[in-house]
Amino acid sequence: MSNLLKKHRVIGIRHFSRVLKDAGLISEKVMYPSEAVAELKPIKVKADAARRQRNARRDASIPSIIRTIEKILKLPHGSVKIIYPSGRQARSDATVGSLRKQWK
Repeated sequence: MSNLLKKHRVIGIRHFSRVLKDAGLISEKVMYPSEAVAELKPIKVKADAARRQRNARRDASIPSIIRTIEKILKLPHGSVKIIYPSGRQARSDATVGSLRKQWK
């Protein structure tokens, strides 16, 4: 690798670490990417544990969940169907809680 590329690589790493430091995600003493990764691991573990943001609420209606799935996955309207174990389509007045009971 040429000296010019090494210089730009170091500048890129320093710029990225400055963004993380300014956001308060890593401490000011961090100088190397490996140290930054070590400090960010606990944050990732905490974010992975926060499943409440991703799980559907028990009292959510089936149509609202269908719309959410279609929106997140960028699917066309009507492409998602939620069914019971018997193969029958879930009613529009059903809730996620009743659907979970059926699938247990």
